[in-house]
Amino acid sequence: MIRLNKKPSIKKRNRHIIIDADSLIYKAAVLNEETYSFDDGDNSVLHTDLESAKACLKEDLENIIKDTKARSYKAYLTGKENFRYTILPTYKSNRKDIKKPELLEALREYAINELGFVMVDGMEADDACCIDMTKEKRSILCHIDKDLNQIEGLHYNWNKQEFYEIDPQSGLKFFFMQVLTGDPSDGYKGCPGVGKVKAKEAVELYLYPCPSFGKGKVTWFNTTLKGSGDLKKDLWEVVVKHYQKALAVKKDIGTIKEYEELREEAEKEALTQARVAYMLRDGDIESNGNIIGFKAPIYGGCPIWEEGKGESITR
Repeated sequence: MIRLNKKPSIKKRNRHIIIDADSLIYKAAVLNEETYSFDDGDNSVLHTDLESAKACLKEDLENIIKDTKARSYKAYLTGKENFRYTILPTYKSNRKDIKKPELLEALREYAINELGFVMVDGMEADDACCIDMTKEKRSILCHIDKDLNQIEGLHYNWNKQEFYEIDPQSGLKFFFMQVLTGDPSDGYKGCPGVGKVKAKEAVELYLYPCPSFGKGKVTWFNTTLKGSGDLKKDLWEVVVKHYQKALAVKKDIGTIKEYEELREEAEKEALTQARVAYMLRDGDIESNGNIIGFKAPIYGGCPIWEEGKGESITR
């Protein structure tokens, strides 16, 4: 990922921008409601100001257009259903009891009817943004959501007023780091025992754990995969190996045969996490509406590693 300290050279009104607008709506709604408590907190009154919220939303939109010097925009909102719920029932289940701002629905209606925002069903606004971004690669992707950093191209974070560029390799690496770390805020756990530091190391160095069996104990040492030249295949192999180790530790396996038999289960678990983490691209929706999403690459042959790199890990 290449960050830009200054605004890039953008000619006046020459770019189309794509906006992940869920957070814009939420911000305007939250800022324009306030709860007043009485009698030591036993009684309270909620005050909302819809007109002020509309003005706040419109001002934020205008500022994004001004900062990006956009000639046109497409702003997306998340509608009903989400294909991820059928892949992983726990996806965002941790948010179901969170109270939504009172103005949220009224603001969504205003944004659609007056500002031309588009609501998408069956997926998230993020997905619609990424589909468009991979269709119209000279666009600017405007958002504050890290998940969209999977997508190559020019990005704009309106909170930080920062432009930055994502290249294809950085986007792919960021995605596989998410598959390893998961995202607790979205309700998917990733690979047990792998945090941000270990995930970054794995993806940047092609590093994964390999077992050594002997005398009733398993010793784990870090191994470096020799790349095949296909980044997606290589990183997928690294990811699966981490899931395979997590299963081996959980099941307390003691032989190489048992370890090898975990491969299929490890791939299945990794694939579930990957399908949830993956942002849809152009071509990921079939003509009949079926969503394709992430497909695991087939790794050709056994992984090849360089011995002696990294540290030994014993459990």
